[in-house]
Amino acid sequence: MATKAYVLRYNDKRNLVSKAMRQLFLCFLMLLAAALPSAASAQYGDAPETQIKLYAERPEIVPGEPLALAVSFTVKPGWHLYWKNPGDTGFAPTARWSLPEGTAVDDFAFPTPSAFSFADFTNYGYLKSFDLLTEVTVPVGYAGETVDVGAKVEWLSCDDKICVPEGGDVAISLPVAQLAIAAVETCFDLILVALPRPADWAASAVVTEEDFVAQIDVPFMQQDVGAIQLFPETGGLIVYEAPQTVTWTGDSQIQIRIDAQRDSLPGPVKAVLKVTPKAGGPARGYALELAPSDFDVTAPTTQGGAVSALGLTASLPTALAFAFVGGLILNLMPCVFPVLSLKALSFAKSGGESAGAARAEGWFYTAGVVLSFLALAGVLLGLRAAGSQLGWGFQLQSPVMVAALALVMFVVGLNLLGAFEVSGRLAGVGQSWLSQQSGGVQSFATGVLATVVATPCTAPFMATALSFALTQPAPAALLIFFCLGFGLALPFLLLSYIPALQRRLPKPGAWMDTFKQLLAFPMFATMLWLLWVLSNQSGSEGVLLTSAIALLIGFALWALQRGRGVSGKAARLYPAAALGALVIAALGFAQIDYSRQLQEAVPADLSAETFSEARLADLSGGDAPVFVYFTADW
Repeated sequence: MATKAYVLRYNDKRNLVSKAMRQLFLCFLMLLAAALPSAASAQYGDAPETQIKLYAERPEIVPGEPLALAVSFTVKPGWHLYWKNPGDTGFAPTARWSLPEGTAVDDFAFPTPSAFSFADFTNYGYLKSFDLLTEVTVPVGYAGETVDVGAKVEWLSCDDKICVPEGGDVAISLPVAQLAIAAVETCFDLILVALPRPADWAASAVVTEEDFVAQIDVPFMQQDVGAIQLFPETGGLIVYEAPQTVTWTGDSQIQIRIDAQRDSLPGPVKAVLKVTPKAGGPARGYALELAPSDFDVTAPTTQGGAVSALGLTASLPTALAFAFVGGLILNLMPCVFPVLSLKALSFAKSGGESAGAARAEGWFYTAGVVLSFLALAGVLLGLRAAGSQLGWGFQLQSPVMVAALALVMFVVGLNLLGAFEVSGRLAGVGQSWLSQQSGGVQSFATGVLATVVATPCTAPFMATALSFALTQPAPAALLIFFCLGFGLALPFLLLSYIPALQRRLPKPGAWMDTFKQLLAFPMFATMLWLLWVLSNQSGSEGVLLTSAIALLIGFALWALQRGRGVSGKAARLYPAAALGALVIAALGFAQIDYSRQLQEAVPADLSAETFSEARLADLSGGDAPVFVYFTADW
């Protein structure tokens, strides 16, 4: 095992914290020395997102004795790198060493990882700077005066939009000594604290019909533990985004249940158990090996809760509470508030209506919100059952849906400004649609629209509830989505039931027409945001096409409004012009590109093209590297 000498030293120490100031001072001296021009300084890559350096524990190397080396990764804020098992995506840092003949080097020892999620992927890795440790041993009888150690290190740097494969060369030149200097305390001791501690606890694992279950005898008590999370080194063994249910089967024994990706174990499984103390303080990692076994699997319970992919405690009651609170907060999110302001206008305008009518409107709105959330949940669960990996707000991954919502916001804004009104046989429906007067159809439609535009927003508490819901059976998932929708609808439902709140609304009057027109501008602002989303999906061409469609729709609405009350040829000319504009708009809408275009600047020596699976298969058959660019933009 890499850094085995450090493991022994660590076990001999009892008070590393008390020596921290001395170690930090020594670290500062090492960093200062490395920054000065010398043979021991590392080489950086060409403007990488992450920079690396190579350090040695001692300033000299003794043939036949291992010397600890550390590759230090300085991670740019907002970026992350990966553990040896990266999770759903990514790959761990690797090194190709350049060493004198006969020199041995160990595999990297990785610090305890963290779990984090971006888009629909859950990964294991590091969100801040870290160090990888190894040991190098020069053979006995080495005749040189110095040992040149070099490595080409490769890794993957990612933020929430793009992943960049990177690499850098590091090197250090060490003089050869015949006698090792006595071990001194260095910043390597601090690096060591981040490594998982070796644990010889009794540990085993089994795969049931659906779950991976680990059983571990631990030397601590349940009341002392805040959270527990297991990180298997073997990839493809568990569902990474699934919650980890921890059950205490005894005073010092736990079972961890996780959704399994395979139906059997490949053999003993190395893993890291990350334990966060309840009293606070840093989490500790413990390296252990899970032996295949056929122990009795405890029935699933919520005792000890469940650890989500992000390490948060989650169970069904907790997820329901988080979903409800997240739905309440959604009312204040910028993508929902403009739509809800229409409902506020409706309540203010209906000042004199009966209590029964107000309550009916509240329930119609609640029904629109809740049924829309349940319908969205049904689609997600159906696609999950069919094998698709889709998450919250998946419909906004379609440029056509984004363009349609932008056009809806545009039309609603024009209506609020008074640019058109619907008359004739459609007057009853048109006047009740989203802005003109109160009524069940308007309330229900507002609830549906609020749900549709709420999906790109993730309010606090929602992320844990939604990630938990999408890994649960259908009844539990539907209940979580119900709570989310009910939380979003509750403020207006309470408003319809509490006369005291209604009396605090301003009385109907001339001010309402001005207020209604002001509400058009949040609609236009939402349209601009949706056009920005569309620009990341279909490029400037998609934005231009959608803007042209909006122009045609605006012309058609103007023509219909202009043709009201006229006679003769004009009575047919205006509707015909409006119909022609709408037909052209519909044809243009069908041309919006579904494919995602490459929007970022591309170096001149790279040839970029639109992604397709067939093209990727063709390019992958050659020897040239292929870089696939993808983002987390809607």
